[in-house]
Amino acid sequence: AEERAVTDRKTWAGEHFGSNGALARARKEFNERRQNVRSYGLTGGVGWRKYREIGDLHSGYSSALHSAAGFRIATLSGKPIFWKLLLALHALWLQVRALYHSNRAEDILGDEMTSDQWDIRQSILRSCRFWFFLVEAERCINAGLTVYEREDPEKRRAHTKALLLLGRAKLRDR
Repeated sequence: AEERAVTDRKTWAGEHFGSNGALARARKEFNERRQNVRSYGLTGGVGWRKYREIGDLHSGYSSALHSAAGFRIATLSGKPIFWKLLLALHALWLQVRALYHSNRAEDILGDEMTSDQWDIRQSILRSCRFWFFLVEAERCINAGLTVYEREDPEKRRAHTKALLLLGRAKLRDR
């Protein structure tokens, strides 16, 4: 929990890159926890719980990648054209990886995704800007809002509904 809190603080501070940046920490956590789940095995009556944990890992890592890609794009102004091109390609690579991990999370979790996970997915899909991704983002928003209403009011986070509705407004504003 402490490691996760440090990663979250680094993300909010914009410290995504470097050997101790938020992205490196998220990658390390993803790899270690995934290996731990795989070595534990998916048998013995706890298979779905462990399989779900792998889906949660993919969703969390996709969020870290998406955040880093957005940060990369936001820092392009004022750079020489060569650096803009290089940094834009890096942002594209981060976004492609975020989409991959988001797809894996949905493949594993399906309708068992939480409203926060649907919000992460719709944000990633909206940033891809192709019509078929935008249609999928609308589906994710609808699923996220449905799940949000079913979740325990003590456990759900109020800003999730606002982010899902904001995503819907941005889709309709295009």
